[in-house]
Amino acid sequence: MPPAEESNVLDLIEKLRARGEAELDKAHLDLVAVGPRAVPPLMEALKDGSYQVRMGAARALGALGAPEALAPLVETLADASVNVQRTGVEALAAMGPIAVETLVEKLADKDPKMRRRAAETLGLIAHAGALDALVAALGDENAEVRKEAARALGKIRASGATPRLIDMLDDENVEICRYAAEALGEIADAAAIPKLVTALTSSSGDLRDTAVQALVKIGKESTLELIKLLTHDNPHGRLHAADALGRLNDERSFGPLVESLTDNDARVKHYAAEALGKVGHVDRGAAVRALLPLLQESHRDIRSVAINALRLLGGPDAVKALSERLSDANAMVRLQAAQALLDLGNPEAVDPLVQGLRDSEWSVRSFCAEALGVIGEAKAVIPLVLAAADERQAVKTRVIEALGKLRDQRARPAIEVALRDPDQEVREAARVALDLLR
Repeated sequence: MPPAEESNVLDLIEKLRARGEAELDKAHLDLVAVGPRAVPPLMEALKDGSYQVRMGAARALGALGAPEALAPLVETLADASVNVQRTGVEALAAMGPIAVETLVEKLADKDPKMRRRAAETLGLIAHAGALDALVAALGDENAEVRKEAARALGKIRASGATPRLIDMLDDENVEICRYAAEALGEIADAAAIPKLVTALTSSSGDLRDTAVQALVKIGKESTLELIKLLTHDNPHGRLHAADALGRLNDERSFGPLVESLTDNDARVKHYAAEALGKVGHVDRGAAVRALLPLLQESHRDIRSVAINALRLLGGPDAVKALSERLSDANAMVRLQAAQALLDLGNPEAVDPLVQGLRDSEWSVRSFCAEALGVIGEAKAVIPLVLAAADERQAVKTRVIEALGKLRDQRARPAIEVALRDPDQEVREAARVALDLLR
């Protein structure tokens, strides 16, 4: 390289010491624009005393994709700076398959940092050529290396790794188990179902959550094993089985989920009700009837989740049950019922919603007013006119908006009064409502 050109590249590398993100980005783009001529100085810059320069050099070399930079870039995976390590991972991943062979060799490096980052990078490249080496790395003495190897195998979606990953679910380190479960979900091999279902009874909440996600990714092949778990002695297993079945939305789980609504554990009832809201389309009437007893439960959360399930199911029986919840002793339950009736927009709910305009909780009054506007029944006009004097501005705004949607001239005097309200939102709602009347 001519001295002038080399000097120009070195000047650009110096700019990698800048603190501002915009300056660093510009220096990076300029270096990449130089092309292959910048590679040798950038390789030298990987030895610089400044971690920022090393990061910038690794980033640029990754973008340039020069094969001769592969070996020095791999060495950044064991850099003293974690930031440089991460940049090296990204740079090598950008280089793609040409880096696989060298990275596989580094899985046997004496430095665990190098082995871990090599496994991580191989996962990002996701090349089948690394499969055997990554499976072998599942037996590494370092837990962090084993985790990254498991994650990498999941990203490669290597079904050949399933038996070893299943074995890892018995590891004493629960984090190792979690990474194995995550990988098995990505691979989506049905052979892992029994062991993942067993993991739902683990004492680790993180592992149970990961196993649920994995089973859902595998799909409806998991349904029958999950149904069996609904009667397990372990309540964690039962509730997570109900959760997973709801997400899978398999009609075969309808009957077992209905039975789980009578479970003696409140948390299991909670998840079974939530799942039935998704699966209940199999027989909406039967699903609603099964959920109705939960509306009388003393546990507020169970009443709430039952309300949401009824909202998802819809239909006359659901509307009737939700309307009755507008008189619940708990304001949050009444609020959820009003929100559900708003979503359903069924005229059968008008009378209970009119009663809700006098609720002691302003947010309930607000949703009842909005629901009446959406439903559009004329018999709601006079109750809404009376509610236009509500003490809360937010409620008054929803009432005026609802009156506008009803387009009934009986609402005009109340809307005209609202035009002079001290609150700007109320006045704006009144202007819109009056335009609708006209």
